[in-house]
Amino acid sequence: MLTAFYYFINGAKCNSTLKPFLQLKNVFLEYESKLHILFAKIINYQPEFLIVDGDSVVLNSDFIEYFNEKSPFYVPLIFILYENKSEVPNTSNSGNYVYLTYEDFLFKFSSFLTIIQNKCQLVKNIEKFQLTKFNTILSFLFKINFSFKTQGTIFLKDCIKFYINDSNSGIVNMCDIYNYVAKCHNTTIANVERSIRIAIQSAWEKLNAKNTAQELGLDIIFFEKQPSCRELIVLASEYLLESYKEINIKRMITETSKIEL
Repeated sequence: MLTAFYYFINGAKCNSTLKPFLQLKNVFLEYESKLHILFAKIINYQPEFLIVDGDSVVLNSDFIEYFNEKSPFYVPLIFILYENKSEVPNTSNSGNYVYLTYEDFLFKFSSFLTIIQNKCQLVKNIEKFQLTKFNTILSFLFKINFSFKTQGTIFLKDCIKFYINDSNSGIVNMCDIYNYVAKCHNTTIANVERSIRIAIQSAWEKLNAKNTAQELGLDIIFFEKQPSCRELIVLASEYLLESYKEINIKRMITETSKIEL
């Protein structure tokens, strides 16, 4: 069963045909009239689509920017609906936004359902791709001469993985990273930091800075001097995050170009 939210301004007259119609289409519809609660529900429940009552809701910049700045992996398809055709904005549908009347929405819903399902499949494909990205952490470490057999490399891989996963929350605390990895491996923070430092030292003893910089497309300055544990974790994480972003953007462009509203 798909999930959808219906957002309207409190006190407005709601369209009574939506909920029973969507129930027949195996879609669970929940009403919401408070914007901050709607945002929280979208984050928690990740609905497949959102219906906005265009007659009562003014789509201000805060509303638009919220969805534009969030990850495309969970932003729902958004239908802005109006009772009268004359109220529908004279603008082309773009991105995640579709403007039309309630009547047209009900009439064309089967077509929209195909688009929604395609979008859901796209999300699943991208999430599946995201799960494989941590294999490339080891590939990155291999390129800068880390041995996969050392405990320090294993700890470093998990530190980078934690940094990447936690990067959306803002500033990443290195103590939190070490503490997490230490608990995962039933050891101490001091042992995690020491093992990584030894692994870095061993890798840099045989590292060709010029060749490595050229292969990774980075400035040679990153490799001329042995980095601290923190410096390498940040460098590797930010480098991989940029790589994933480029790959995902290319995939999103390729896949979404197949979907027409």
